[in-house]
Amino acid sequence: MLAKQWLPRLPFDRVDILLIDELGKDLSGTGMDTNVVGRKFAYHEAGAGERPQVRYIAVRGLTAKTHGNATGLGLAEFCRSRVLRERDEAITRINSCTGGNPCCAMTPLDYETDREILDTALPLIGLTEPADARVLWIRNTLQVEEVICSQAYLEETLPRRDLEILSPLQPLPWDTAGNLPDLVSSVLSSDRARVSG
Repeated sequence: MLAKQWLPRLPFDRVDILLIDELGKDLSGTGMDTNVVGRKFAYHEAGAGERPQVRYIAVRGLTAKTHGNATGLGLAEFCRSRVLRERDEAITRINSCTGGNPCCAMTPLDYETDREILDTALPLIGLTEPADARVLWIRNTLQVEEVICSQAYLEETLPRRDLEILSPLQPLPWDTAGNLPDLVSSVLSSDRARVSG
């Protein structure tokens, strides 16, 4: 029972778009922990009664230690085009088929930039204005103790004793090409420096 309680988990049960910096076999056998993203029983949606319910997943990169093995990429709807360039397709196919999950090797829609991914995904979440979208940004499914979340979560976060707000609301840190920093942790560490400095 304790093992189940100690599993990494997202801080919210409903997510419109989940941005994941890293996918890799060194993080999970399926590249991303299906318990964390709520896709243990189905490929592109949560199973009956499963939490969290994540509408769309976007993978932004692969870990160095996965050596191109992108098993699990097929669980996502979107990815950066660089993920496909880094992917060793043969290894990914062999590993996914050996694990009995050929769908884990399938290719999501790919875009060169993070902005293109969000510009495509946001209109797909229904009658929700982009400012009200429930967006989470995590490094990977093993490290979810700190996340960046959209303003839509603020009211839900304030009364919760199990969560701490580490920085004030601020716009996403886009670069001139339309990308976010490679790792959410670099943004989080600079936020802590600003708060403590």
